[in-house]
Amino acid sequence: MKSPVVSLALTVALSALASCASSPPPPGPAAAHAAPAAKPAAPPVTPAHTIRLYPANNAAQAGGVRTAQLTDEGSGRGTIEFTMPYGETLKGEYSAVTGGTAGFGSIYNAVFGPNGVAATNAAPSGSPVSVTGYGADGTRLECEYYSASGHAAGACRTSTGFLYRLQY
Repeated sequence: MKSPVVSLALTVALSALASCASSPPPPGPAAAHAAPAAKPAAPPVTPAHTIRLYPANNAAQAGGVRTAQLTDEGSGRGTIEFTMPYGETLKGEYSAVTGGTAGFGSIYNAVFGPNGVAATNAAPSGSPVSVTGYGADGTRLECEYYSASGHAAGACRTSTGFLYRLQY
């Protein structure tokens, strides 16, 4: 038989151990080095379209039909990546522009001629979009197109003299 003093001592000791096991540890140096809370994930960037660029002049003809990738970042904006026939990669962005924006249509007319649709008072249907891209070697790409119902038609030119008809 156990003495009442030993039983009381065991009860006190077990109670103390039980309270330690259920209490969180006090903050200390380990808590100061805990990993920060995770940031919310950025919205996914998704490919919008693979566009095809058809040569519209002799300079571009040798390189044949080219493709470019448009990546949608939302709100009518995104990025473009295009590789020139000689290997230079051009990167830039596109964005919707307001109809009637000063100068819009000059690239379109350079490809489709002064009697092209953009030269008339009735612009092609769809939303006008402007593209600008640059390469590491200094080549500039500019495009103008009209986008509607998941399709687009327009024109591109490079600072090296290449002209393209754009479609997707």
